[in-house]
Formats: sequence, structure tokens, C-alpha cells
Amino acid sequence: MNDISGVVAESGEARWTLETANELNIPMPAIQASFDVRLASQQGQIDYSTKLLAAMRAKFGGHDINGIQ
Repeated sequence: MNDISGVVAESGEARWTLETANELNIPMPAIQASFDVRLASQQGQIDYSTKLLAAMRAKFGGHDINGIQ
């Protein structure tokens, strides 16, 4: 895990979902919490869990990891 930065990229779907849910007054606490973790990682709040999350998103979702897909 030392070679994984721990920054979790954002592709936009969660942001769009939260904006739409907010417009419709639909609470989305799980999606909001996961989105908050992504944003915090982008601001330098990195730990083992963000490294693990970045690795899983790369493996199963095809998301970039450390700028490499």
C-alpha cells in the first residue's frame, strides 16, 4: 500500500446525485458520507482506509489510482 497515495478521485456521479437529491429533499446520508471521504482525501486527509478505497475503486471500477488507470 506504500505505492498508493490515498487520494480518492471523484468522477462526478456522486456530486450530481447529491445535488439532485438535495433539490428533491431526499436524504442520502451514505452517499454524502462517502463523498465527504473523497473530498477530504483530496485535501490531504489520507489514511489506510483512503488507500484501500482508492485501490478498490481502481480494481473494480476502473477509476484512476495515483493518476494511473
